[in-house]
Formats: sequence, structure tokens, C-alpha cells
Amino acid sequence: MVIEDSVILNSIRNNKPEGIHLLFDRYYRPLVLYADEFLKDQATAEDLVQELFLKLWEGDYLLEVSEKNLATYLFSAIRNKCRTYFEKKDVLQKREMLEDVDIPVEMVVRIDEERMDIVMKEVNLLPERTRQIVECIMLRNLKYKEAAEELHISVNTVKFLLNKGIVRLRERLAHRSSEILLFFLRRLHLF
Repeated sequence: MVIEDSVILNSIRNNKPEGIHLLFDRYYRPLVLYADEFLKDQATAEDLVQELFLKLWEGDYLLEVSEKNLATYLFSAIRNKCRTYFEKKDVLQKREMLEDVDIPVEMVVRIDEERMDIVMKEVNLLPERTRQIVECIMLRNLKYKEAAEELHISVNTVKFLLNKGIVRLRERLAHRSSEILLFFLRRLHLF
């Protein structure tokens, strides 16, 4: 379920921690994908998006943003962060490439949601315990030990079932677009 921008902004104005949490849930993945299109480096893309959320948490930048401009504001902020990153790194080729990349915000959000829907349908078809482990490690980014403690199982069981789940997802998603499979496996840092 997609949370409307008006709900997110009202929540930020009334209860900032809850609002930022909703904003993060709605926009983190699309912003990382958008930044990764420029950077071709998912770890750096995640760092820049996390820096943006920290800045939004600490400041009152969103109080003047309207609901119809929220997505544009966020994606523009990430594009600017990418430009700044390249300027600091003094990588002139990449900075010139930024000018040529023009990905509509709506397209990035839609593609990300479509990919996640396909992946989540397949994740939900996994056996219960395997699904729980895949969600803990892949989607919530828990460490093996944290997942093991939460699910009251051993770390070795987490590793075994995670591997089993990845194999099944590869098999099930392989007939789909390789882009979807690579998107999911990149989230897992396997590629």
C-alpha cells in the first residue's frame, strides 16, 4: 500500500518522528534507485539517501513543501547530492553524464514499486520460516545474528534457509526480466 504524500506531510507537521518514518518507508528505495542510476554504486547511493533523511530529520525543510511537490523536492535533492558527490570526487566524466540523464521521477517510483511487487509475490510463496528469514536479512537489513535472535533459531539455520530462499527466488524470478532478478540480488549485495 502506497502512503499518500499529503498523509506523510501532515504526519511530519504533527508528529515528526512518525512522519519521517512514513517518508522513509515510501521514498527510501526509489531515491536509492534514482541515485544509483547516476552513481552506478549502490552503497554510495544508500549513503547519500541516508544523509538526505538525516538532514530532513534535523531541519524543517519539509514544512513549506506541498504534497504535489514532495517527490520532485526529494528527487531534486538527491540529484544535487550526486552532483556534489562528483564535484568532491572531481570525476568530470560522471558529472557530464548527469546532465544527460533525465529520468522522470514518476517512472523511477513506478518501476521500483513494480519490481518490489513482483519480488514480494515470490517472497510470499516461500515456506514460512524461509520467508521470515529473507524478509529479515534482505528487506529489513538485519544481520544474521539479529535475525537468529529475533526468530529464536541459530545463525547457521539463518544462513542455510537464506541460501535456500535465494536459490528458490533465483529459480522463480529467472524467467522474469533479468533486471528484476539483478535488482533483488543487488539489494542482497550478491552482485
